[in-house]
Amino acid sequence: MCGRFALTRKDLEELLSEQIEFEDRFNIAPSQEVFVFSDELKTGHLHRIRWGFLPHWKKDARGRQINARSESLDAKPYFRHAFRYGRCAIPASGYYEWAVIDNQKQPQYLYREDRQALLFAGLRAEHQGQWNGAIVTRAADARVAWIHERMPLILSPGRELQEWLSAGPLDAKAFLLQHEPPRMAWHAVAQLVNSPRNEGPECAASLLL
Repeated sequence: MCGRFALTRKDLEELLSEQIEFEDRFNIAPSQEVFVFSDELKTGHLHRIRWGFLPHWKKDARGRQINARSESLDAKPYFRHAFRYGRCAIPASGYYEWAVIDNQKQPQYLYREDRQALLFAGLRAEHQGQWNGAIVTRAADARVAWIHERMPLILSPGRELQEWLSAGPLDAKAFLLQHEPPRMAWHAVAQLVNSPRNEGPECAASLLL
């Protein structure tokens, strides 16, 4: 799963190829606002939504889902409509996961080995006038599976992004089955990230430095 992530202005501007007013965030948590791209990597296609998915037909706001398993998007009524009509991409610099080491949970910060910005595959829907969304996850790559069995489905900003955003449902399903994640790196971080009240670069700082 993915329950926390970071996004810096530098990485967002790298994706947009233009400058934007944005304050670095190092501990983005569920229920908070996140950016999503609905189409091209341009400011006109960059929107803010709430992290925590609710389908348009749900009558109340209980049961928000922050992640959606890629293997069952077309089968689960909860996500089926968004999989067909509400695919999006969520920019990030890296994400956090908690590995169990010596019976203790140790947070790890994961990011692309080449340090390029990330784009998570996402789903969005409008619920009672508010847009909300979830991060699509897949089985973890063998190198990072020791940290957690799931990871976000990470798109390249070129062909993969366009396939995810614009393909029909059958093509999108085929894409999910064939997708290969980028090579990831990681380091252990302090327990600061456990609380969404904590914010700042120290959340993502390596314990080994």
